[in-house]
Amino acid sequence: MESIKYSGKTFELRELNLKEFGEVLIASTELSDLLMNDEGDDYGSEEARYIDEQICYFVTPEQMKTQDDLLLALILDNEID
Repeated sequence: MESIKYSGKTFELRELNLKEFGEVLIASTELSDLLMNDEGDDYGSEEARYIDEQICYFVTPEQMKTQDDLLLALILDNEID
């Protein structure tokens, strides 16, 4: 399992195979929230922009805890459709 460190915290990344996109990285919305500035309308830094561009989809912390990659891929496929 991959992880990324940003703003002094470590966030888990997961690689999933989504039917529309193939292999993609997903991360928690907690990371997404930190990547944006206080107003929420732009990235907090160029590093934040780079990280965000590497991640296809942000999911809730509860969804990140789902152990079954296939189940989580199915959930995301349904949300994306």
